[in-house]
Amino acid sequence: MEIKNLRKFRSLVRNQLPFIDTLSDYDIVVEIGYHQELRRPFSLKQLLLSEFAAPATIRRRLSRLVSLGVVVKRVDRDDGRFVRLTLEREPYRRLRHMARLVEPVGVRVAT
Repeated sequence: MEIKNLRKFRSLVRNQLPFIDTLSDYDIVVEIGYHQELRRPFSLKQLLLSEFAAPATIRRRLSRLVSLGVVVKRVDRDDGRFVRLTLEREPYRRLRHMARLVEPVGVRVAT
């Protein structure tokens, strides 16, 4: 992939996901959307253990995404310790639309 393609991809992210300000925002939204697409519950604890960033950064960025109406936090009725994370309908739709626009890319990992 040429670097110009990475610039085009970043432009696509800015246009389709205007609420993304940082790489941490992107990681959070994609991870929540991924689990939502699989219909698997995804918790705040799992997000914090993902190590995308320091826990304080994740909490701060997540709070911003919640206040913007991108992410929904729901406390489990049966277990108040479990906080489920999902994307609101429109951000989830935009993320899925963007995913369809991007061709699958093979990633080569150096050993």
